[in-house]
Amino acid sequence: MKVLGVIPARGGSKGVPRKNLAPLAGRPLLTYIVESAQAAAGIMHLIVSTDDEAIVRVATTAGAHVPELRPAALADDHVSLVAVSRYALTWADAAGLNPEWVLSLQPTAPFLKPATIERAIALVRDTGCDSAATVVPVEHHHPYRILNRLDDGRVTFRDPESAAVHPQRQDLPPVFSFTGGLYLRCRRVLEKWEGKGWALGTDCRGVDVSLLEAVNIDTPMDLAFANFLMKNEETRLAIS
Repeated sequence: MKVLGVIPARGGSKGVPRKNLAPLAGRPLLTYIVESAQAAAGIMHLIVSTDDEAIVRVATTAGAHVPELRPAALADDHVSLVAVSRYALTWADAAGLNPEWVLSLQPTAPFLKPATIERAIALVRDTGCDSAATVVPVEHHHPYRILNRLDDGRVTFRDPESAAVHPQRQDLPPVFSFTGGLYLRCRRVLEKWEGKGWALGTDCRGVDVSLLEAVNIDTPMDLAFANFLMKNEETRLAIS
């Protein structure tokens, strides 16, 4: 099973300026996912996809391969990360690697464990599914409690029938959300992707992760929380 690991790391970011280089416990954020990927078995080749020379230096110092700078057309805020994965697939084929799978790992998931990466690879190998992604239970924003805001300011349940049937938190049916940290896609799905959607195929399997591994850094508060967790071992262990 030939898996290409791709860590997308643009230089720009609106939520946290220069997010992928932001300091987490005194080290660039990017280095954590590079180290997790390097420690995981099953990745044939690991690259960092970036448009930024400073990120190139950090990535190569951490031991990752940066084959080239990402084209400007793939460095915009609105570019799908699926497009980055497919571009990496094209590069890998030209390099003679010919991967069967592309594993996308986000620098914004610094607590993702090597063992979780290995579980994802084993899952697609054993099931023959189209894709796998890390998921976490939705605890506080269940879809049955999502509200609409009317023009006059009133709020109403978007799904009032389900909200009435399940008024208590403990009675809500379990639902899950992608964490955004890991997506593993077969090349067939990537090759068929037409620029819309998630490119997960018809059979996507969830890889359960802990609340710690689900931490995803998009905002300054997320980064502050991650730094708190790095410094507070007791709290980190409690949610791992």
